[in-house]
Amino acid sequence: MESRGLVGLLAMGGIDVSGVAGRIVTEAIPSDSKSVLQPFKVQSYRSTGRVALEVLLSGLRGELPWIASGAALRGVPGTELKVLRVWQESPITPGGKGRVVIETEASGESARGPFALKLWEANGPRTVTISNVTFP
Repeated sequence: MESRGLVGLLAMGGIDVSGVAGRIVTEAIPSDSKSVLQPFKVQSYRSTGRVALEVLLSGLRGELPWIASGAALRGVPGTELKVLRVWQESPITPGGKGRVVIETEASGESARGPFALKLWEANGPRTVTISNVTFP
């Protein structure tokens, strides 16, 4: 039987009595003119052995909708967190907004310092890059 919500987090050891810590990191994110979308809100989270990013995006350039199909989260040279899931609420359309959530494995020490997030679509060259991401 699949457990979801807090039961699922407890069952898989995703949280302990310390819970989940969160941080709004939007102000520390520089704009990237090469990205197909721009973040307008970025929040980071940490739980036991995992970190996550919730990214709200807008300003799509082009006429085709954008759907994230993969992600990479890289820190100091040689540090890359293992991406477990990329979830997107719905395709982002021109003039629209969208939400993407990325979950990675991360020990307490492996997720320290600034990271760069790269998101890409399945069948196209359009990417989103967000730098200077930190976790609580």
